[in-house]
Amino acid sequence: MRVVWINRKAAVEGGCERALAATVELLHRDFELESILLYELGSKVDRDFTKLFSAAFPVASLEAQLARLSPDTVFIHRARTSWLETLASLSHFHRVAFVHDHDMLCLRRHKLTLRGTRPCNKTAGLSCALRCGPVQRGPVSLELRSPMALQRGHKALNKLDAVIAPSRYMLNLLEEVGIDEHRLHRLAPYTQLPNARDGRRVNPRRVLYVGALTRGKGVGQLLDALALLDSDIEIELLGDGPQREQFEAQAESLGLSPQVHFHGRVDQAEVFDRLEEAALLVLPSIAPETFALVGAEALAAEVPVVGTRAGGTIDWLCDGMTGAMVMPGDVPALARAMASTLDNPLRSLHRARRGRQRVLELINAEAQSRQLARVLKLSAVAKREVA
Repeated sequence: MRVVWINRKAAVEGGCERALAATVELLHRDFELESILLYELGSKVDRDFTKLFSAAFPVASLEAQLARLSPDTVFIHRARTSWLETLASLSHFHRVAFVHDHDMLCLRRHKLTLRGTRPCNKTAGLSCALRCGPVQRGPVSLELRSPMALQRGHKALNKLDAVIAPSRYMLNLLEEVGIDEHRLHRLAPYTQLPNARDGRRVNPRRVLYVGALTRGKGVGQLLDALALLDSDIEIELLGDGPQREQFEAQAESLGLSPQVHFHGRVDQAEVFDRLEEAALLVLPSIAPETFALVGAEALAAEVPVVGTRAGGTIDWLCDGMTGAMVMPGDVPALARAMASTLDNPLRSLHRARRGRQRVLELINAEAQSRQLARVLKLSAVAKREVA
């Protein structure tokens, strides 16, 4: 059986590609598949990523390429609207989309209000142009973003055979923009979870942040919260982003430079190594998270988590049960939650252990393989009993 996977990137540059790579490996374990990757022309190509596929090609003419490849199933991930429209116009193979992010659900891509101080709860549509304007900041420069393009994407999704959302939050957003309920499936992004860190040495005053260094991720609020806490608490920030210099200057102006360590982008093995020593992982996002895979991985390692009530984290983070949650942008509440977690290590560990059990219910190789078999119509080529 031939599956064509479509994704703009041909390298692991975020949680989407990490989950995609793990999913390819999982399905190849359980099914007789030939997997082919189509990616955006000009995208960085990482051999460690593309070697998971039988072949990998840049998208030139998608319709012609699909006609030549003749797949049984097409599984599209991060994609251009034009690619979705092409898929929607073809019906001689099974078509499935995984909506990882807000690209088709927000003109600004991150579901923040115009001032960037709180999550936006408006449904994506024509009124977005009036609130936000058509010119938005893209990954590299300013670009024109049209609400009509968002609506074209919604119409294309509604013509596919199935649409997967990573969380209840994302499922609700897709329903709000009119995606038919019978097409929708909720499935957490798959990944190889770390083991629980029983018996490993933990630095009781070390806090970890993993993610992009952007305002929407709440890094500025995290630094402000640290300034309210004891001076023996240190934070390691793993990740990079366009506002890194701004946050370095903020840490210096707050007198936090000895406590704040910017490590830049690191690979997943180093993230797991640093999780072993951390007393706490913080997800201070102002912008809603679609799932926040790194937080779920932290709980799987039994690392306590403090996060914000923003988006898909509520699937696995429950205040007082599996961790602590505060409202986005509430710096004093964030500081109190961090201090309480660090000052009560036994209680925090019990919460993290409950969190691990919740995460294992959501991210489970056997269960997710069975669900993907149904959604992607793979059962006929199973190597073993998975249905």
